[in-house]
Amino acid sequence: MIFSRKKVTILVILWLFLSSLIIASIYRFFNPEVNLLVLKDVFIIAFFILLIADYRSLKLYTINHYVVFLVLYLILQSFLSNAPFFAKLASLRQMLVPFLLIYIGMSSKIGTFEFVKFKRGIIKIAIFVVLFGYYEIIFSIWHEFELKNYFEAKNVPVYGDPKETFYNYPPFFIEPIFGGVKRMTATLLDPINLGHTLVFILSLILFDKTLGYNRDKKLVLVVFFGTALILTFSKGALLHVILVALFNFRKISIGIKVMVMFLFTLLLFYMSNFHQGIKIHLSGIENAIKSLKIFGHGIAKTGNQATMFFEQTVDIGDTFIGSIMGQIGFLGLVLWLIPFYIIYQKIKDNIVAKILLAQLIISIISENAFNLLSVFLICISVGVMYRLNNING
Repeated sequence: MIFSRKKVTILVILWLFLSSLIIASIYRFFNPEVNLLVLKDVFIIAFFILLIADYRSLKLYTINHYVVFLVLYLILQSFLSNAPFFAKLASLRQMLVPFLLIYIGMSSKIGTFEFVKFKRGIIKIAIFVVLFGYYEIIFSIWHEFELKNYFEAKNVPVYGDPKETFYNYPPFFIEPIFGGVKRMTATLLDPINLGHTLVFILSLILFDKTLGYNRDKKLVLVVFFGTALILTFSKGALLHVILVALFNFRKISIGIKVMVMFLFTLLLFYMSNFHQGIKIHLSGIENAIKSLKIFGHGIAKTGNQATMFFEQTVDIGDTFIGSIMGQIGFLGLVLWLIPFYIIYQKIKDNIVAKILLAQLIISIISENAFNLLSVFLICISVGVMYRLNNING
């Protein structure tokens, strides 16, 4: 290729860190009638097409066959569904974007030593993103910088009365405790997406010894990013970081780890009696299990995408895995998970594998845990690691 794959991969990461704010700025100053939200995906798809044009970058890795099976199954399912075209497109995008990101990582041709610099570079970018997040929280900038047009394009309301405390803020920017507390969203304009992105960064700093940070630098970075994670008030992200830590404590036996996870599950069910949000997440996966079919109910017939663009056949909300189960059934879920299983087996000794595994677990009770802007760092990094482990045997 005439350009550096590594530099373009960094550009993809920069774009995904900044795209929400860039698109919101265009809506703020120009408010075009066309839907600009697709720009996030257009950029990724264009880069992906550019990469596969060089067939040598996509050698026959084991996962290729299973991804092809999945894509063919999804195409068949989309023809069988009577949901609107845009709703089906949104659902297909949600299920396939993680694999596009993995292939971007695989095609970046980042070497073993370059991967260390790559991860340090991501952390440097994240520092500036989080600094903007602190600025956002301290100065309440969304009162002045209107996001209304941007969120109208996403079918999300904002507090519209100037007398309201959170004027111009969408409801999910606010944590309802203590009468309402602003959540950090930074340039991603989503506290949950930011939370899972920060889990990736924190996990690298805490458990990736190849970064070579000294104790003082590591402590400063952990406090800096850890405080930001808390300010997102993302319960899924907090559970995510706890799971990653649990998976990395080698002195704890597997039996004890399973017991801890079981106790966390019981705690979630107990808290659902008092917290409506947790109850909705658990109800979603419960309904998905109860209504499970071999082939599912159809693309865009269940899940949050169906709620936004169509209507649900079965009420399955706020669960990514549950949404997949509901739409494409048990068979579809297996086809979707197999590539991740193959990748995990190849890279399971690396920290990125543990972050991925924890995020997949969280996606059982959270739809946003596997959003594009929640998984872009982990999926690209997983792709890099999978390619390196294939090269190194």
